[in-house]
Amino acid sequence: RGMLTDAYLNGSLLEDRYTLWQQRLTSAAANQHVAVLDDGSQIIGLACAFGGHDPVWGTLLENLHVAPTHKRKGIGRTLVQHVRRWSEQNHPGAGVHLWVLAPNTPAQSFYRRLNAKSVEASIWHAPDGSHIAQHRYTWHPPQREHP
Repeated sequence: RGMLTDAYLNGSLLEDRYTLWQQRLTSAAANQHVAVLDDGSQIIGLACAFGGHDPVWGTLLENLHVAPTHKRKGIGRTLVQHVRRWSEQNHPGAGVHLWVLAPNTPAQSFYRRLNAKSVEASIWHAPDGSHIAQHRYTWHPPQREHP
């Protein structure tokens, strides 16, 4: 809320997300990786990445979600670390990057705490028709982080 229009969030968001995830889970791209964490009774976090997505920036961490009741318990950190390990194993030498909306300052702080660097800004053309500033955060491949 506050980043996308209420009309979109109250309207077609659920259908859009359902369609996207149905496609991702039934017809996955060859470079797609989805990691899910549960507590034995419900999903508490998930990450979706696309290995080697960009020739410069490497693997795209497209989605990272943690259930509100499980935030600040290390779930997000665990998922990011998992994606970085998966990327290095399956796309050696590639970094990992993601886009964060400019108004989402808590997420930006989270990624900086995980040593991600903001390297560029652009505009996201959101599905509700709005245009929102966003920042690319990246982790270089491990061998570049520790020369």
